[in-house]
Amino acid sequence: MVPVVVGMLALGASLIAAVTASSSPSRSRVPVYFLQGEQLLRVTRPGATPSDALHQLVAGPTRAEAKRGVRTYVPVGTQVHSVSVAGGVATVDLGRRFASGLDARSLLARLSQLVGTLTGLQGATKVKLLIDGRTVLGVFPGLPTQLPITFRYLQTPNVPVPKPPAPKLLPPDDHTRQVQQRLITLGFLGGHADGQLGPATANGILAFQKWERLRRTGSLDARTESRLLTATQPAPVSRGPRRQARRDLARPPGRVADQGQQGAADDCGLVRQAFDTHAARRLPRLREDPALVVDAVPRVASIRPAVRRRHCLP
Repeated sequence: MVPVVVGMLALGASLIAAVTASSSPSRSRVPVYFLQGEQLLRVTRPGATPSDALHQLVAGPTRAEAKRGVRTYVPVGTQVHSVSVAGGVATVDLGRRFASGLDARSLLARLSQLVGTLTGLQGATKVKLLIDGRTVLGVFPGLPTQLPITFRYLQTPNVPVPKPPAPKLLPPDDHTRQVQQRLITLGFLGGHADGQLGPATANGILAFQKWERLRRTGSLDARTESRLLTATQPAPVSRGPRRQARRDLARPPGRVADQGQQGAADDCGLVRQAFDTHAARRLPRLREDPALVVDAVPRVASIRPAVRRRHCLP
């Protein structure tokens, strides 16, 4: 009798274990992300695979959740073409309805819901979104959806880069004011001398060091201060007045409009003097006799460059 009872108990235990094993998958749940207010809300739904979680996301909140202000930005009727996980990347292919609309906040919210829902399932750490089998470009503002996206990246606030602090200037002093006044006198600094060693003064010192061929540091060192005491104001670089050339004796003097025209006429006279009368008679034969070219070249080279620049010669 005892063996029969023991057998029945063992049979009952095995049946209970089988029922428990068969019912455990139905109790598996997957995370799904919706929104409540302005924050993401994590809820759970029945399921075990990324596909289950994705269909629960598209289904939206329940009536009870909607009464508590839970909502979704995933468009109703979004098609789920496929979802797979490989190498820690969940690749999901959805219909074009998922990327519809122009509201930037709505687009960013639905993408955050999608990435948050698939992250963690079957070891997924990133989510790659496809729309009708194609890579998404320029749909979600400010997000590089052509690459897999992490949920942490979407949770990071978009804070602008802080501006660098303004440089702290030293308090005004008489020595700096004297240096500034000296730079103003020499023409290396504009404005007025305020006694503060700021960027404008540093640029003026740098320009002075460059002009005086000192080491360009932009700082007021001993050598720069010493040169400031003896430096003179730079004069503009110019060629000065035109030198008067010799008057061509073969040409009778005539009236010209101004001094510039007189100089040009005299310079052209020098060109004519470079070729003697005998050489001028031989010019038509230059093509026939190359030796004449050799004789004419030294005469042309002796004419100063300023004359050639006036196009008196070809």
